[in-house]
Amino acid sequence: MSSPSVTSESNPVPSDEATSSAGVISVAEAPEAPETSETSAPAEPATYTKGAIVDGVYRNPWAGLNYTLTADLPEGTRAEYASYENATTECGLLVSDTQTGRQLAVIFETVPELSATMTATEYINILVRQIVPAYRAQGITVAAEGPFFITIAGQTYSATKISLNGGVAYQYYCSRRIDDRIVTIVSTESDDATARSVLAAFKAN
Repeated sequence: MSSPSVTSESNPVPSDEATSSAGVISVAEAPEAPETSETSAPAEPATYTKGAIVDGVYRNPWAGLNYTLTADLPEGTRAEYASYENATTECGLLVSDTQTGRQLAVIFETVPELSATMTATEYINILVRQIVPAYRAQGITVAAEGPFFITIAGQTYSATKISLNGGVAYQYYCSRRIDDRIVTIVSTESDDATARSVLAAFKAN
């Protein structure tokens, strides 16, 4: 999967699969939060970091994320990390099972050249308009649900759920803006419940 980057898109065409209604899904059973939380004063340290894996745990104090790696989803190769990276995007965490296609990634994209006011929801909408045609070009049927809000590690993310080939696989793209970067967590699983449980495994620092 290539990097979910929006920096190269121009004049996107809306997808008829994406719904326009906004709801809330909380993988951590947290209360509903309004989108204005995307721009509220962050409690994170001011210095950006893409995080690091130490003793089997991915920690990123800037993004407020803590994830314990599991034996069934080992850390990806350098090449897999690079597939998510470009001039404006870094991948802080990539775990995957190449046999089954399961994958989890945490990605950071710098966005000041796009818009000083771009929200995570706007970013998610652009991603959907890129992802759906890309899958269709490969002969894959796609249905996108969202955007909606989802709580991960105590923070509100704007998200979309994408089902592939009628539910053979599910992807969650969850984004949150911090300063001039968009943090995106991508969970790819063979069933919806597992994709959500992986997101729920993130803890706050």
